[in-house]
This record gives sequence, C-alpha cells and structure tokens, in this order.
Amino acid sequence: MSDLNRNDPCHCGSGRKYKQCHMKADQARSKFGKATRDVNEVITPQTIPYFYWKEWNNARLRGEFAFLWDMTHVDGDYRGRFSDQGDFLVKAQSHPLPGGPDWHLKKIKVDEKTAHLLSIRGEDDPRTHSFDVEMMHLVRIPEGWRLFDVKTDRLEKDSDTFLSFDIFGVETAELAHHKRVVDGFERPDLADRPDEEDDDEDSAGDAGPSAPETDTDGGEESAETSA
Repeated sequence: MSDLNRNDPCHCGSGRKYKQCHMKADQARSKFGKATRDVNEVITPQTIPYFYWKEWNNARLRGEFAFLWDMTHVDGDYRGRFSDQGDFLVKAQSHPLPGGPDWHLKKIKVDEKTAHLLSIRGEDDPRTHSFDVEMMHLVRIPEGWRLFDVKTDRLEKDSDTFLSFDIFGVETAELAHHKRVVDGFERPDLADRPDEEDDDEDSAGDAGPSAPETDTDGGEESAETSA
C-alpha cells in the first residue's frame, strides 16, 4: 500500500483512484493506528465509570485515537457511525469527539451492566444564552466498560428544563421526584415540628435537661450549645 501512487487504482479493488478512496485512511492508520497503550490493561473489570471518563479525556487530549477506538464497544451505536477504524481515525482529526477539557461531569447513573454519564459545557460562559449537554452510554463487557453511544443536546440557560438523564430518554426516578418537590412535596421526617410552648404546665416536671445556665456576673455561658 505504501508503494501506491495517488493516482493508482485503490488497493481495495473499488476501481477508484487511491487518493479518492483509501489514501487518507491509510495515512491515518500509519500515523494514529498503533495504540500506545493496551486498553485491557488501562480499563479493567474493576475500573469504575468515572475513571473511564477520565481516561477517555486524557487519551483525547493526547491524540491517542487508536486507543479511543479500542475504548468503544464493538457492537455499539457509536462505533457503527464509522465504516471501520481507518474512517474513525480520519474523522477524529477534524470532527469533534465526545468529552474534552471543556466538559464538566455532572451526574453518573450506574446499573449492573450499563452506565450513563451526563456532562455539560458552556454553562458559565457569559457570551452564550445556551449550553451543551452530553450523555455517554457505557456498557460493561467482561474486560470492563466500553463506550456504546453518545448523545448531545443544547439547552437554553433560562430554560426550566431539569438537568437529568430523562433529556435523552433514560427514565429515572429523579425527574419525578423533582416535580414533586416543585409542587410542594416535603418529606414528613424533615417537616417542622409544631411549637410546644402551649404544652400543659403539669408536664413541665417531665421536661428534659434545661438550657445551659449563664453566670450572673456577666461571664461566659457555663456550657456551649451545639452548632
């Protein structure tokens, strides 16, 4: 393949010129196709989703595109967006990849075999009236977590939309509970207790310890109240 001229027929047998077919993919494989690290040594069955997210961002910053490809699920929707590894290596140089230094991880939802990581970008940028939301969907295989799919959306900063996984169709109890709180729901065990000032005076003898006494000479309290 390295001996092919730009205008030679492509080695894949398509009949197209090499420059119009696999040349860019071959060049990308030559430059980025060799993984500098073994994904199975970095992402193990013990790796938690948060550290997967950290490793993804570190590899992204270093341009370890082959390693990122290995971090994706073989049968996942995200990998399915590319014809093969070469196509991914080519597009990774010019198309935005998931994650990055501008994204801030906000929420993680983990089940036995799946994990969802919700990140935002641009929320504190005063120049914009909206911010980006990204959800990475991970699936656990015997070797550890792998990226199955990525979804993104854009929300208005003045929107009443509650930031949750439900934005991307992942049902959780979080949104339902949020709506109940907005509607005035309060946990009974946290509700304010009624004043006891009108209790029967006959029960005064059964009262607990009295409040700390104060010295009559203007000194400090004989005991401190708890914070």
